[in-house]
Amino acid sequence: MARQAELDKELDLSKKEDVVVEEDNNLDGQRSINEDKKTNLSEIDEAARAEQSHSEKQEPNAQNTQIKSAVDSLPYSQLEKKNFKFIRYMFPEMFSGEYDYMKFKAEQHDDMYIERLYCNTYALCLFYIKEGDLMREPEYIFRLDKENGAVRILDWTMSSTGMYHEVYDAENPERYKPDLKKDLDASFNSTLENIADINYVAYRMKNDEKGIDITIPETVIENEGLEM
Repeated sequence: MARQAELDKELDLSKKEDVVVEEDNNLDGQRSINEDKKTNLSEIDEAARAEQSHSEKQEPNAQNTQIKSAVDSLPYSQLEKKNFKFIRYMFPEMFSGEYDYMKFKAEQHDDMYIERLYCNTYALCLFYIKEGDLMREPEYIFRLDKENGAVRILDWTMSSTGMYHEVYDAENPERYKPDLKKDLDASFNSTLENIADINYVAYRMKNDEKGIDITIPETVIENEGLEM
């Protein structure tokens, strides 16, 4: 009996019984308290679910910020570095920023221009005019990375065949076309080598920010040429 008394005391059974009695005496009030508790718990649950839903919606955006774009993260190839050297030595005024647009001509060849489009993005284009339209044969849009000494081709246009290719996926920046990238790096290298072998002469130079716009008469450029 002594052990049972100690057990009852430890479990505080008498107190539990007292509580039950009090609930019977004030049943309506206890129901009101329980209903308030349920309401509060329901509100807490709804708030928790809303917060979880918001977090789940935010997670994809957080993941997207972790994605590295292929155009920035891919290591440079030897051709990309070789093409950089061509650009630097063939167009020193463009490389230095003295001009942001230069146009060239050569006998029995298409005219050519190189233009800084924005920041470190440039266009190199061999072209002719057909029925008032500029025919790009071809045009390369590329990024000039002076820090790493490389040229990265972004897209390519050939007007006569209606062809246009982008190497990197704008909607999915982590994706790119490796075979196309390899082909255009080689094609650009071949184009630059051909240009270097042609006696191209600059006849129009511009820099809008500096207010420079120079046109050289044809008689002056007859015996001049683009030098490596």
